[in-house]
Amino acid sequence: SMPVEKGIRAVRLMSAMAAVNDIVASDGKLPFGGYLTLGTCVDSIALVQQALVGTTSMYPIMLHGVYKSEMFLSLEKFRRAARAEAEKCATRGEDDQLVPALIALSKALLELPCDVSVEPSEILFACERIIATLPPKSPFACVRLAIERAEEAR
Repeated sequence: SMPVEKGIRAVRLMSAMAAVNDIVASDGKLPFGGYLTLGTCVDSIALVQQALVGTTSMYPIMLHGVYKSEMFLSLEKFRRAARAEAEKCATRGEDDQLVPALIALSKALLELPCDVSVEPSEILFACERIIATLPPKSPFACVRLAIERAEEAR
């Protein structure tokens, strides 16, 4: 059924994303396994959501600059290695799903917004994600202000 297939695809994407996060964090010797630097908590989910449905509702997406580039390069390197392995598997009649997952993640990464520096053309989309993601009642003044400004901008 469709929901089961989508769930399986989501797990494949999350597994591939976890492996790529680990590659980038290990290669870059990032502290905490790259947790803060790579935006592991929100950004990975946003990237998988982008790959699954073509958009994301997550906020804030912090992955940018050199580490976003490193993530893309690692996805591409992993994809090439997985494709070579898949070609071996194809001769044995095995089905490979890793390569399509990595291709989807690479495409999604190129489309993923960045909330560190929001372009004017992305302001309304960022505001929609702020309103959809941040808690409407927060003890933090900065969160309340962000929601208030986002609602004004809509």
